[in-house]
Amino acid sequence: MCVAMSSAFQSVKGGAAKLNTGFYIPLVGLGTYKITGDQVKPAVDAALSCGYRMFDTAKYYVNEPEVGAALEELLPKYGLKREDIFLTTKFSPDPNDPAAGARRHVMESLECLKTEHVHTFINPFHNFLICSALHFSYIDMLLIHYPKASELDDKDERNPLHRKLTYMELEKMKGTTLVTDPLSYQVFP
Repeated sequence: MCVAMSSAFQSVKGGAAKLNTGFYIPLVGLGTYKITGDQVKPAVDAALSCGYRMFDTAKYYVNEPEVGAALEELLPKYGLKREDIFLTTKFSPDPNDPAAGARRHVMESLECLKTEHVHTFINPFHNFLICSALHFSYIDMLLIHYPKASELDDKDERNPLHRKLTYMELEKMKGTTLVTDPLSYQVFP
């Protein structure tokens, strides 16, 4: 059983919150936006040494392989295992084919992170986080990063449909070996 499912994160610095799936998520974590290249390993090292147990990345950050490699190398230094941390990744809807794009983004993140499946996904309808390329057997949380394709204007009339198609594809993946225990809000403005 992964630690996110137990109460193990309740004792981490900053505390943890219980999700409606029964999973726990640390309330304090390292956001890796704009941390790239040679900056990644020292940032992850500092975070682990301070007690951080949640790490956030996204396809948009273009640093998933580095974050994954840093965690893979540094966890043993702190006597930690994969189940002692919470990994989050995210992606934005595809402007051309939201459904196929969702599946492609999930598969790319799983491959990049060397993971086998996602434990939870959330459709936030607001800006949220996601992680990938992490060299481990699973991602704890997969999020839709922003409720529109980055190429489209905020007021583009296609955005609501793209959100819905993206989310529906994630729902189709639910229950497969790729996506388990989904947490969904199903908000489609």
